[in-house]
Amino acid sequence: MKQTAEKYSAEIITLLKSYGVRARIENDFQDSLKQSVVLLILNIFKVSLKIQTADEWENLENFWLKITGLAEGIGGHTFDSVQTELNELIYYCQNRLNDISDKNDFVVLVQEIIKKIEVERICRVFPEYEQGNYLVTVLNIFVDLFWKEYNSIDGFKVAIEKFQGENTIPIMTIHKSKGLEYEAVYFVGLEDSAFWNFKNQPEADRSAFFVAISRAKRYMSFSYCKKRSNLVNYYNPSGDQKNDNINEFFDLLLQPGVATIVS
Repeated sequence: MKQTAEKYSAEIITLLKSYGVRARIENDFQDSLKQSVVLLILNIFKVSLKIQTADEWENLENFWLKITGLAEGIGGHTFDSVQTELNELIYYCQNRLNDISDKNDFVVLVQEIIKKIEVERICRVFPEYEQGNYLVTVLNIFVDLFWKEYNSIDGFKVAIEKFQGENTIPIMTIHKSKGLEYEAVYFVGLEDSAFWNFKNQPEADRSAFFVAISRAKRYMSFSYCKKRSNLVNYYNPSGDQKNDNINEFFDLLLQPGVATIVS
């Protein structure tokens, strides 16, 4: 979709849920999963649960070599002492993961993990967190998002999978889809209201349209709705939708052999 995902996705998510299919708006999760400190915490969880991949264990080990200075040959640590420190953190998490009963317990767990790693050492490896309260903000968002997943199911393993979007249909704007590819892509709302500024920025909107098309590997579907009650506003009291301004997109799709029209 071109505009805010929330405007188009509520009914889609509800309908898919009735068929046992999970879908979610990806924006906040996508942003959180790009954060180095979030990936670090997830790796610690996975190692604690013994569900890590070889790469995830290697990444965690390399991080510990960096924060202790052993990777640069400074700090007076030995490989054995680094392993001991890391193993102590993993052992702590293994015990605490079994005692999580509410969100506050989870908050304390994350806080203790950060305390044991030390903020100063985190910032040394990930300097983006040196600015103001950015690290705190990132961690608060992570806690809120992860707890929503954990609170809806039973078990940390499944919560991690859900937080990472496994077995979930991601719903996002074109902008958020840049750099991603999927076997099938469904574009919801190929309408003037989605490309409301097309007359003033035709090239930018054409570029966005082709970004959307290029996300699909095998299958692409576009939807057009004649009326959207959730888009009723002062300028469009009826909620009627048109495709006059972006008619060139329809002309492209209607060329022989390009698309199949389903009413």
